[in-house]
Amino acid sequence: MVTIPILASEHRADSLTVNHSRKVVPVWVSRVETILRQCAQQTTWPSQVVGSGVADELDKLV
Repeated sequence: MVTIPILASEHRADSLTVNHSRKVVPVWVSRVETILRQCAQQTTWPSQVVGSGVADELDKLV
């Protein structure tokens, strides 16, 4: 009889944790997406820099 209330309280605690996670996860995903977008905007790809693309480097070797 003692185990039933304990299991019920564990279930409530788990439910609260799950509900909290459902609310928090989208916020964190949004933050990570924002950080990735900012990093992508600040990144300069070699092909965007004059004279340092892969084709330019290969031309120097030939």
